[in-house]
Amino acid sequence: MRHFHQPAGSSDSTDPATWVAASYQSHPVDFLEPIDLEPNGYRQAAIRYLGIMFAVDEFITAAQDARLATIAIAVTLQWPSVRGLTIATS
Repeated sequence: MRHFHQPAGSSDSTDPATWVAASYQSHPVDFLEPIDLEPNGYRQAAIRYLGIMFAVDEFITAAQDARLATIAIAVTLQWPSVRGLTIATS
């Protein structure tokens, strides 16, 4: 252990890349909770939802009237917040 008044040696560094204490062996949690690499329905639905939300964001960003674009998307996707509203009434 080096104290503040002692000079740093060549092997004493605060850079983690130079530390030899890193472990490259598998971690016990890998056996307890293995990562499911097989795509499942929930993951695929989440990725599809993110794609839809990206398209919504792109549409609203490019629109001349962001308020009208948001209402158009809400009516199209039948969001509960605009139930009964139409584009003609907005």
